[in-house]
Amino acid sequence: MRGRAAPNGTAELLIDAAMRILAASGATYVTLGLAPLAAHGAGSESPQPLLTRALLAWTRAHARRFYNFAGLDAFKAKLQPDHWEPIYALSRERQTSLRTLYAIAGAFGGTAPPLFLSQALLRAVAQELRWARGRLHRLPPAA
Repeated sequence: MRGRAAPNGTAELLIDAAMRILAASGATYVTLGLAPLAAHGAGSESPQPLLTRALLAWTRAHARRFYNFAGLDAFKAKLQPDHWEPIYALSRERQTSLRTLYAIAGAFGGTAPPLFLSQALLRAVAQELRWARGRLHRLPPAA
């Protein structure tokens, strides 16, 4: 995160400085963490069940309103990592169940998925109202 007044490139410079300090202290591996639904590293994954593929495709298509998955992916790609490592959710199930996907969604959302979704929808409605109000203020006066 960066303040609105911070110049472009501030986040990148902070990450670069942190990585240089870590390298100087002997670190040989640094990660920027997860990039959920990232496009990078996609081909190295094993085939997923149809239901899982469908749910992930739906999430990629519709969750953009609530989280900028592609933006995070692009930001990390801009830093030109040596490689991308896919991260998997493991389960003892033969195929990933809805129950497991619910648990994963809860882990990422930090709360029960229905509560997380309702909070996200409320934030989206509030944002839409702010945007609509801004558009109304920019309309030319009626003739």
